[in-house]
Amino acid sequence: MAGFGFLASLRQDLHCAARLIAKRPGFSAAIVLTVALGVGANTALFSVVRAVLLRRLGYSDPQLVIVPSACHAPRKLTQIFVRYVQPG
Repeated sequence: MAGFGFLASLRQDLHCAARLIAKRPGFSAAIVLTVALGVGANTALFSVVRAVLLRRLGYSDPQLVIVPSACHAPRKLTQIFVRYVQPG
């Protein structure tokens, strides 16, 4: 039965890995920390990409975007401009 041979090989590999971890706990801790930091960084980066690039905008008509801007001149009132940006 080929399936049981695979399980026996897996058991032997896990036993060898546990022995090596017990022999060098400092190195093992460094490896675990490195993998944890890599997974955390990957998760954070994916979360930012998902929030910024992949999710839809929070309003119903994304084709019409309003861009407010202000102009401040010395000793004058601040002027506020609203520009409508349409795709095309």
